[in-house]
Amino acid sequence: MQQDPQFEAVWATGAPRSRGADLPSLTVLRKGVGRPVFWVHWATGNVRFVSDLLGAAVTRPIYGFEPRGLRQRDLPLLSVGDMADRYLAELRAAQPEGPYTLVGACSGGPTAYEMAHRLAADGDVIESLTVVNSFRPGTREFGAGLGPADLYDMRLGWLRRLLGAERLLGAEHRAMRRLRDVHQVDPDADEADFFWYQVLWAANAFAQENYDPPPYRGPITLCQLRRHAHRPELSWREIAPESETVLFEADASVSVIGDPRFWARLQTQPVTGMPG
Repeated sequence: MQQDPQFEAVWATGAPRSRGADLPSLTVLRKGVGRPVFWVHWATGNVRFVSDLLGAAVTRPIYGFEPRGLRQRDLPLLSVGDMADRYLAELRAAQPEGPYTLVGACSGGPTAYEMAHRLAADGDVIESLTVVNSFRPGTREFGAGLGPADLYDMRLGWLRRLLGAERLLGAEHRAMRRLRDVHQVDPDADEADFFWYQVLWAANAFAQENYDPPPYRGPITLCQLRRHAHRPELSWREIAPESETVLFEADASVSVIGDPRFWARLQTQPVTGMPG
């Protein structure tokens, strides 16, 4: 029986740089009026699903960042710092001056945090930084010493258990259907790229696992699941003393994002200055 492809084999199908133009990371999720909200992707890389969860009351423009490698097989970035560099260049092109509004869900939380830190260090004003269901940056969720290949194998193991399958090769259609159901791939995602998407997840998870966060003196709103409230790694006070936790009766990040109360908070955030 043919086995699922190894990480190295799938990684080798990626290009260090696109043969054509490097696709932008920033995409418009919804047009609106006022200052935009910039949303950082989670570990699977997709962010366009957020537009499906927006309520009619959301009037601000919503932009999303997608990682390198999601739309074409360019090798993904492997550090939060490199992602922040890339996304901030596009953020400043879209909105040259603050105040800025940043959101990150799950593994997007540390990247949004690093972006806010860098903006503040440059003297920019942060309107708000909001994080959804995310471990404190610097926390190792999967264990020390794991490389992208190890995380890829962990991801495949989780998917095999999810499907009750011995292997995923040949089951890509069923696996992609399940991932679409939980918004972990976009509806137009190509099933032929199934294993590439898992490489992308491993790259993003590796970046999060190896991020060493600087302290941050600005306010952060942490939208966490009430059922996880007892977990110490969900408190960010060690690195961000002004962080505030808001608990949601939800079973997953998507449930929080789809909650009208979540968007109401973003609509009414006051503009505040922030020291670097």
